[in-house]
Amino acid sequence: PWPMPRHSDEAMNKAILERSQTGFHPCGTCRLGKDIEQGVSAVTIDGNTMFMTRWEANTKSKFAAIYSSSKSDKGWSNPTKLAAPINVDGASSQQPSVSPDGKFLFFSSNRAGGIGGFDIWYAPIDETGKPGEPVNAGASVNSDFDDQAPYYHAPSQALIFSSKGRVGMGGYDFFQSKGAIGTFAPATNLGYPVNSIKDDIYLVSKGGAKNMLENVMLSSDRDAACCLELFHLVKVRPLKQISGQVVSCDRTKPLPGGTLAIIDPATNKTLYSANVGADGKYQFALEDFQQFKVEASAKGYITNNLTVQAPSDLEDETQTTPVLCLLPEPPKVNETFVVKNVYYEYDKSEVKPES
Repeated sequence: PWPMPRHSDEAMNKAILERSQTGFHPCGTCRLGKDIEQGVSAVTIDGNTMFMTRWEANTKSKFAAIYSSSKSDKGWSNPTKLAAPINVDGASSQQPSVSPDGKFLFFSSNRAGGIGGFDIWYAPIDETGKPGEPVNAGASVNSDFDDQAPYYHAPSQALIFSSKGRVGMGGYDFFQSKGAIGTFAPATNLGYPVNSIKDDIYLVSKGGAKNMLENVMLSSDRDAACCLELFHLVKVRPLKQISGQVVSCDRTKPLPGGTLAIIDPATNKTLYSANVGADGKYQFALEDFQQFKVEASAKGYITNNLTVQAPSDLEDETQTTPVLCLLPEPPKVNETFVVKNVYYEYDKSEVKPES
């Protein structure tokens, strides 16, 4: 799509570096010369350092390595291969990705000391931009087979990667492991439509903390005969549906309707209010599960409330609250009322059992 100088490898390197400043190069592999090929690249948040994957194309042992290039007033420097321990002899290091705060370099590698196949690793980046000692992401992330293409989504604190070593839909599937860097929870499959029965690998998100999938770019060969293609995904996050019931504590008597209020105890703000019928059932929706108070009242009954906690699984879409019952109001002092069907023993003050 743009002119490519072919008179020298150096000029070709420079042209590709200048065209690769998007920070995300999901599935392309470009030929830098007759022997060198280049894959995934990543740019630091300040835009001054680029990490990339390179390997020699015409060798029996094809080991990939991570290179870096620095930007100055004169443009991008020629890429240089990162020293150990990022790159190690006899193993591949590839698919670099920089955390949004610029403090960590994620990559995949099949080096010794991993769990199996390609593993996800991460290394701290110091003030000079140099990566330090890599750390294996652990068994919550890595499997016995290949785990590749890491990407850390900071707003939702989720490490996204593709794996062949876990139960999925087929080929590489996208998984996420929640948690701050270094404290990753067990990985979960991102499911359909993010994943398909073919290979799904490389993902980046503009989504927020509550919905990482609201704006995603990913690559997949689901619609292709041979190669990865780029897809855009927008997933709408459904509202949480909450239901419950208000009844008379004396279940033999129907509740004559009433009013209901859902209150946020932290702010005392009413989140939802409604009139309930004789069955006392209610339903409302919230953007997220949270603690709230259900307060109900009805004519002739004492107002009552209960506090409801968020469910343990915040990924659930529905919640049923405990039943809230209302007691009848007691008779008022000095108020005359008629008590019907009271029977006494003949000529005695004893009340009969059938009263």
